[in-house]
Amino acid sequence: MYRRAVIAMAVVSMLLLSASMNMSRADARDPATVQTVAGPEYLYDVSCPSPDACLAVGSYPGTIVPISNGRVGTAQTVDGTNQLNRLACISNSTCYAVGQSLLGVGIVLTISDTRVTRTQTVTGTSDLYGIACATSHTCYAVGNSGYGVGVLIEVKDGSVESTQRVPEGQLFDIACPNSMTCYADGLASSAFIATVNDGVISEVQEVPQAGYLGGIACVGATCYLVGSTSSVGYGYGLVVTLIRGEVANVQVVTETDWIGDITCLNSTTCFAVASQTVFEVNRGTTTEFANIPEMYFIYGITCQSTKTCFAVGQLESQFIGAVASFKVSGSTP
Repeated sequence: MYRRAVIAMAVVSMLLLSASMNMSRADARDPATVQTVAGPEYLYDVSCPSPDACLAVGSYPGTIVPISNGRVGTAQTVDGTNQLNRLACISNSTCYAVGQSLLGVGIVLTISDTRVTRTQTVTGTSDLYGIACATSHTCYAVGNSGYGVGVLIEVKDGSVESTQRVPEGQLFDIACPNSMTCYADGLASSAFIATVNDGVISEVQEVPQAGYLGGIACVGATCYLVGSTSSVGYGYGLVVTLIRGEVANVQVVTETDWIGDITCLNSTTCFAVASQTVFEVNRGTTTEFANIPEMYFIYGITCQSTKTCFAVGQLESQFIGAVASFKVSGSTP
């Protein structure tokens, strides 16, 4: 629950910035289309396994929302779940989602054609926050053991194979730029990045200026991690550039106090979300791309193509999940 607690603390201070973030850059873009979702109070992540189909996940309880040709479908609640935090797709029809059960244990769900076909609880975990697939057969999930100790879970062909405790601290997200190497970010006394080689953590490095790191996205040898200079909100947003496992750049984003998620079109152009704002990250430099005032808070983002992206979160001032779609074709190449 720590990851969600960080988000909650960040909301208060970020709302103080919202009035100043309705800027001309957003007005110059095509406006976002916002659709509400009956059922979930929050949507945390979205992924697009095919050019015309996406899935979003959220809470409470754990919920799956299909998106077909840009239109939001009927939300499906998942029995026995509290929340679903992240998902990763290995094909047009198969995705894996991670989160927390009603009993406070981490869970891994197999989703086939938008339906849950398998639910596994992971003993020794209290919540799973992130998942990424290194190959079509091997994925890794990360989270918390419940005692401030992180966990790294190996998932083979949909089955939980092993659980590793990570004493350096709990892990929040993970991305795999190739079949052998993944990078996870986490937090103990300070924020850190863990290098995972063939399923084993081989290196842990602290990140200068980082109080918290959450979302991570990789393209080739370049990864981008987002978070905050503070672990409890009231800091500044942060974008960390990682090249071949080494920190190459750390940018402080003073327009916000926390950045929650990031997705990349290519190795130089990415989009990140914070509060009601979408930022463009171009070669590690962050500028505001658009403001979506209908959203109370944006948690996750993905791009279905080089022209269209989806951001998910919560409708303004209401406990209603929401999906925003917007065009990015006019962004910096």
